[in-house]
Amino acid sequence: MRKNKQLSLRDYFPGNDIIPVNLSIECAGKLIGISRSSVYPLIEAGELESIHLRGRHLVPTDSVVAFLGRVSS
Repeated sequence: MRKNKQLSLRDYFPGNDIIPVNLSIECAGKLIGISRSSVYPLIEAGELESIHLRGRHLVPTDSVVAFLGRVSS
């Protein structure tokens, strides 16, 4: 992504009409380009948000997009 471009969710989900609000740990890792096990340290460090819902950890999509915006700058 270009430095000065304002990132949007559509940049990460091209061609999809529906953008998920939350992602599984596995999906968040794939979107970032890292393994599932590498997502947990990012959550622990506060780099990614996480919600615990019915025994599952989910990562808000906007948290992943914000993270990608920070690391691509």
